[in-house]
Amino acid sequence: MKLQEFNEMMKESLGDRVINIPSTETEYFAHKCNVSGDGMNDGWCWYDGAFYTSTLEITLKECRKDRENILYDIDEDVKLQDESEYNEFIEALKRAKSNTETDDDLLFIAYQTGYLYYTEWYEDDFMNYKLVGDKLSPIGDEKSTQWS
Repeated sequence: MKLQEFNEMMKESLGDRVINIPSTETEYFAHKCNVSGDGMNDGWCWYDGAFYTSTLEITLKECRKDRENILYDIDEDVKLQDESEYNEFIEALKRAKSNTETDDDLLFIAYQTGYLYYTEWYEDDFMNYKLVGDKLSPIGDEKSTQWS
């Protein structure tokens, strides 16, 4: 029986009187979310790796905060990540220029212009953080091939 299962079983039988025993299992993560501090093996990479967000909710909030930079100096001739979505891009850009864009529009514009992208990291060589119990720590250079 895993520790988490044991904690859940005890909580069911004893209610809130149970103190959870911290896990000693180690999990590895490629990156750390700059907002939540959580380890992540998938998520959004901003500015070619200068900033990371782990969930869609966090990413949309950060897009809203960074709206001005996302929209800075964009015109209809910008090179898109996916040219087949040009018409959708132009419609989202029109909404943004009239201050009626949605959070999804900002995310779409940011992706299409290369401001951020979604990715997954699962290869052991990309693991830069380890989580033991509830403590996320950088892995030393001897195990990591990427910057943290």
